[in-house]
Amino acid sequence: MGRLRLLLVVLACVSLPALAQSTGDTCCTAEQFAVIGIDGPTIFQWWSWGFGVVTGCWWVGLGVGVIVQAIRKA
Repeated sequence: MGRLRLLLVVLACVSLPALAQSTGDTCCTAEQFAVIGIDGPTIFQWWSWGFGVVTGCWWVGLGVGVIVQAIRKA
């Protein structure tokens, strides 16, 4: 049941942006974002930073898990 729930959540997350794009409603245009200082390179910089943080936390969690398993088996 847990896998089915996870699959449904993933499908919902993937389909919501497509649904928003199909309705033609957009929040802001690129020009409106540029007025407040948000441009492509800035978005990419923050996305890269966030991706690095998430990936780093994943590696830390993996390391802790490996250490805990090694201690349990010892």
